[in-house]
Amino acid sequence: MAVLNATFKVRAHPLCACCVAHRVAAEQRESSALHTMITVSPSASAALAELLDEADILPHLMLRVVANEVGQCDLSLEPAELDDTVFNHRGRNFLAIEPTAARLLDGTTLDL
Repeated sequence: MAVLNATFKVRAHPLCACCVAHRVAAEQRESSALHTMITVSPSASAALAELLDEADILPHLMLRVVANEVGQCDLSLEPAELDDTVFNHRGRNFLAIEPTAARLLDGTTLDL
């Protein structure tokens, strides 16, 4: 199995930029009073999708962010679940964030 080796920064972002991935994810979520916003920058989108392609990762697998029992987020390589927010770059799903993790990451930007 190939090892993914990359460093990404998550920074607070008071006003979320309208990127394609965010708009697609927002349309997929059911509307609710609690609206979480996570932005993935175009450079991070491209880098993560390319990393998965170069590592020869199966197309249905992606990086998945889940909240753990102590309120932190864990990252794993697995398929998305139905209620996850999924980010896509040029036809490649590369990142899935489960709802609890999305609330923890509300207002952040994933960037290189």
